[in-house]
Amino acid sequence: MRVALRSVLVVGVLAAFPFCRPLLAGVPLPYASDTNTLFLFHLNEAPGGSVTTNGGLDGGNAYCINEIPPGTNPPSVTNLLGVPGYPDFGNCATFGPGELIGYDYNKNGHYDGDADSSQLSADSMSMSNLNMGNGGQTPWTLEAIICPSAINATNQEIICTDSSASAGTSRGFQFRINYAGELELNLIAINGADIKTPIPTPATDPVNGFVSNNWYHVAAAYDGANLVLYWTKLSSSVVADNPISTNSVAVGPAFGAVQGSLGIGNRTRSPAIEYFQGQIDEVRISNIARSPTEMLNPSDAPAIGMPFISPAENPVYAGTSVTLNAPVSGNGPLYYSWQTDGASGGV
Repeated sequence: MRVALRSVLVVGVLAAFPFCRPLLAGVPLPYASDTNTLFLFHLNEAPGGSVTTNGGLDGGNAYCINEIPPGTNPPSVTNLLGVPGYPDFGNCATFGPGELIGYDYNKNGHYDGDADSSQLSADSMSMSNLNMGNGGQTPWTLEAIICPSAINATNQEIICTDSSASAGTSRGFQFRINYAGELELNLIAINGADIKTPIPTPATDPVNGFVSNNWYHVAAAYDGANLVLYWTKLSSSVVADNPISTNSVAVGPAFGAVQGSLGIGNRTRSPAIEYFQGQIDEVRISNIARSPTEMLNPSDAPAIGMPFISPAENPVYAGTSVTLNAPVSGNGPLYYSWQTDGASGGV
């Protein structure tokens, strides 16, 4: 950091030495893939494209398609990507009737949809690929940031692995906002595991309560015994995720064997009539139960130490350019302010 002292006469022992301080406890940042990230869709692609990359360990691509009418090889669309997202997060995705982003599990260069109960998606995979019931009651986390326009109009899928299978015991999950204004994770193949919790309102939670067209972080984290649902306003002033319910549930190998394709922004069970009404970004699936501070604010809280002049000069005269050095920690961007004799500035 380089500061020019133009109007302050600093003499002797530098009693009016400039100091720096962090402005924020931390700023939300897009996720970086780590050893526990299976799927990570930043959705940062430019407008006009139809392919988005999985930055997680499983790799591959997902494709923007329209599943109305249902078909095993649905047509691609180019109007979902390239929408401006939350500040500093780049672009995001938006959706319309029949539209979704489907993961190409079999890597044949497009997303294969469900036509009906007798023609299921060729991109179906076992839920154990998401570390759900992967040889036991194994941990996992589903999460995304979302900007919904409404929460009680209709069902709105965020992440889905449902299928058109006839038997409920052969269907995956729906992570969505439902028509009753609840955040819901329906583990369809598990009897009694439709977990839903009312979304906070400004009256019940002034910080995290739903306001139309604001950004929120949503998550479902399972530690092998309990499933926690989270709903949290995305803000630099909020540094830990907000749990809205904790639920005991057994997600074991039987669920791990269930097959379904992975979709974002609409249900993967035909017909695709539960599109998300708003924007979705930063979709991540992990093979651990993420903690509240890992999910909402992946940046470390910045810390800044006392600065010093390099090289040391005493006195420093007005109009002299000096370099101030200060030890800092945390992921960028880091923000600071400086102050001399009561006058402040900086960026």
